[in-house]
This record gives sequence, C-alpha cells and structure tokens, in this order.
Amino acid sequence: MRRYKCAVIGCGRIGALLEFDMKREKPATHLGAYQKLSDIFDLVAVCDINEERAEKVAEHFNVSYWFSDVKKMINSLDIDVVSVCTPPKGRFELVNKIVSSPRPPKLIFLEKPIAENLYEADAINELCKKYRVKLMVNHTRRFSGAFRALKLSIIQRLYGEPVLFRGLFSGNIVNDGVHMADLALWLFDEGKICVENVKAPYLIFEVDLVFSNARVLIRDNGARFEVYRPIESKRYEGIKELQLVKVLPYKFSFSGAILNALKEINDCLRFDREPSCGADEGIEALRLALKWRAEKFKISLSVSKML
Repeated sequence: MRRYKCAVIGCGRIGALLEFDMKREKPATHLGAYQKLSDIFDLVAVCDINEERAEKVAEHFNVSYWFSDVKKMINSLDIDVVSVCTPPKGRFELVNKIVSSPRPPKLIFLEKPIAENLYEADAINELCKKYRVKLMVNHTRRFSGAFRALKLSIIQRLYGEPVLFRGLFSGNIVNDGVHMADLALWLFDEGKICVENVKAPYLIFEVDLVFSNARVLIRDNGARFEVYRPIESKRYEGIKELQLVKVLPYKFSFSGAILNALKEINDCLRFDREPSCGADEGIEALRLALKWRAEKFKISLSVSKML
C-alpha cells in the first residue's frame, strides 16, 4: 500500500511540542500522529518560522528535512498532505503559498479555527477549490469515537427529540470556543443552543444535552458521559424526575480522534472523497464563535455604561 508523504507546518504545541508533555496520552500532536501511522504516512518534513525550533524538532523526531520557509519546502518536495498548525492570524497568506505552488499537496489538514475572520475563511475555501486541494479542519470531537457514538444515538433518536444543547467552557471565546460551536452545530441541528464562556483559571469543557426522553451530561472535560432517564418521582405524585441510569463506556480521547482524522484523510485521498469536516463546517463553527464573542462584548459594554 502506498504511503502518503506529509509535512507539518508550525512546530509549536499542537504541531510537535506536546509530545514532550509526559502526562498526555500519545500521540498528542500532528507530528506524533503521522509517525504513529507510519504504515500510511511518511513524515518527510517540518517547517517553522523559528529555524532553530524546526531543526531541533526534526532532529529529535528523526524527520528527514526541516525548513523555515513554507514555499521552499512545498517547491522542494512532493508532499501529499500538509498539516497547518500555526495560529489563525495570517492563515490566508500561508494557505495561498501552499496551494499556488507548482507542486501543491493533495490535502491540507488545518488546525482550528479555520481562520481569524470570516472573510479570510471564505477566501481560503475559494483558494482550495480553485487549486483542487482538499481541506480538512481539525475539530477533534468530530473524529472522536465517543462523540461519534453519541451522534449516532442522536440520529437514531435513542434519547428522543433534541430540546437543548447547553455548553460551558473556559479559555478564549473564539480559539477555544470554536470547538464548542462545532460540537453544537454537529450534534444539534434541531433544538436550542445555549453556551457560556467562563473566565476560570482551569479547564472546563462540559456539555448538557436535553432530549424529550433523556438527558446526557458530558462531564470531566469529556471523560465521563452520563445518561439520565425520567422515572416516577418518589417525592411528588404525578411527576417524573431524572435518574442516572447509565455511565456510557467511553470517553473523549484526543489521541484517538487525531488518529481517526488521519485515517479519514487516507480514505479521502485513496477514494477521492471530501472530508467530513471541511471548509464549510469550519466556517460555520467560526461564524457561531464570533457571534458569541460579539454578544459577550455587547453585554460587557452595556454593563460598563450602567456603572
């Protein structure tokens, strides 16, 4: 079976450096995932504007080539897949360098969010269409076995009709919140979406899904999925109350998700399919996260004026 040649642009945390985090499940990065699936992918190069970092990463992980110039890398090597793990600012210029090369890759695997703003996100989409380069956006929970099982249960209406998606997350409203935005859009094409961003000095990513016949709580940042069902109340006559009936036997795993994403990339290239999380999905998630940020700004501004 043919191995696809790939490269990682951006040797920061999600690109490479989290492999040094001893507490994290491995692989913890794009680089680590490509090397884990070495029967499918051949990681031939890394690139970073910090030349010293690119060289050290290549040396440590035994990658053949390192670059500090994207155009030089793309023009020098026949690369099938490129992971873009740089910050969202300047994404359009970077993607333009990649796809307009005389030797563009077949697919770009883009870290979330797809871009800094919707104008650039749309422009990236058009660029990839123009040069016929497939684009996958790494909204990791879409590739998670746990969340895929939950999605299937929702499609099959095992919990009844969707009523409310309620999410709670810490961190940056756009850069972190885009994960929550995509998850809400993916799981709930019906029902109400209600999300809150909290300023806390610790990680929060929890989801409360209310259905007509059940409630599903995703706790501990995805490590625990609880299912509650309505039963006859022991306290009130003629009223039903929720009771925990099951803890589902799975949890969110970044490692499992990114490996699943790469396996999908293999299928996309081998069978000429479009990614399940492409530019359209990336744009809609960004649109919703930007809306949340704008609404929070308006609320904060109103409170400031009152004071």
